[in-house]
Amino acid sequence: RRVPKSAPCSCRPTFSPTPTLAQAIAKAKQSVVRTRTKSGMGSGIVFDEDGHILSNYHVIEGFTVVGVGLNDGKWLSGNVTVDL
Repeated sequence: RRVPKSAPCSCRPTFSPTPTLAQAIAKAKQSVVRTRTKSGMGSGIVFDEDGHILSNYHVIEGFTVVGVGLNDGKWLSGNVTVDL
């Protein structure tokens, strides 16, 4: 059976279109977290599948545990690990 010429070729790679700015923001927003300590609040990003968060040192300086606010409104407790 012959395939009509108008049928798409399955051997060509397909490329998804470049995401819009709104789509890129929506995807990145999922990795943004809020951090809370006794001295104030800050922000950070989840940068790996293990849930490690990157934040500014001045936000967590002197603390071993911080509150971590997720995008869905949940708050968790996070252990501080500093590698300078």
